[in-house]
Order: sequence, then C-alpha cells, then structure tokens
Amino acid sequence: MLIDKFIQASQSILNTSEREHRENFFNSRKKRSKRILDVSNNVSTQITDFNKAKEIIFSSDLDAEEKILKLKSIFTEEFSDKTKKIQKQLTKVASETNGIIKNSDYYKMLENKSIRLQNRASDVLKNICFDKESSNKELLSAIEYFKTSKNLSTEKSPVEFL
Repeated sequence: MLIDKFIQASQSILNTSEREHRENFFNSRKKRSKRILDVSNNVSTQITDFNKAKEIIFSSDLDAEEKILKLKSIFTEEFSDKTKKIQKQLTKVASETNGIIKNSDYYKMLENKSIRLQNRASDVLKNICFDKESSNKELLSAIEYFKTSKNLSTEKSPVEFL
C-alpha cells in the first residue's frame, strides 16, 4: 500500500509537470517566433547594407574619395548599434534554443515540484524495507542516510547512486 502511494505520488508529479511543460511551451511559441522574426528582419536589413557597400566598392563609376564618402554613409553609428543589437538577439535566441534542446525548463519545473513529491513521499520512503541483497547498494546507502539523518544538507548527502 505504501509503495502504491509512493508510485502514485511520483506519477502524478510527472504527469502534471509534463502537461505544464507542454502548455508553457505552446503558450510561449508566439513570443519565440516574434524574437526569431525580429532577428531575421534585422539581419536582412544589415545584409542589404552590406550589398550596397559591395556595389560601391566594385563600382567603376566612382573614384576612391566618393566610395569612402558613400561607405561612411552606410557604416554609421546606427549601423554599429544595429549590429550589436543583432548579436544580443542571436545570443538570446541561441540560449533559448539550447535550453529547449536540453529540456532545461522541464527539469527546472521538476526540481520545483520535487519538494511537493518529497513531502508526500518521505514518510513512505522512511517506512519501506528494502532487500539488501538484491537492491542497488549506492541507492540503499542514500536511502539509509535519508532515513537516519536529521541534517539533509547536500554537502554530506551520498551521491554515488546518481
């Protein structure tokens, strides 16, 4: 009966977390898409400016002084600011994408919900007897530590079972 309660509590937390994760991901899709579209538009503008500069550089109708003046009109402080903005946007999109690939937000959600699971499962875990012969020794060590320790600081907690 205790094991069933433990499994039920664990599965409930997992199901809730997965549902919330899907909902959060779905609800943030417009925001993510807008960020990507903004970066795309800004990069397109910069590419247009680079193409203008290329035309100026290879123009045989302009002398060197005219080319420099025209290039200066393209590569202004505003152009530099836009370039910095694009770099920041790309960094943010890359970071968000990396988080999605690694499921960082899902694991963070599980971590936040683990306290609720710990509260539900700790009494159950403290009252379960495990077969010492067939059970994972490192995991048993961690469970014994949990059962007997009053101070569950992470510095002293066994981690070999992870």
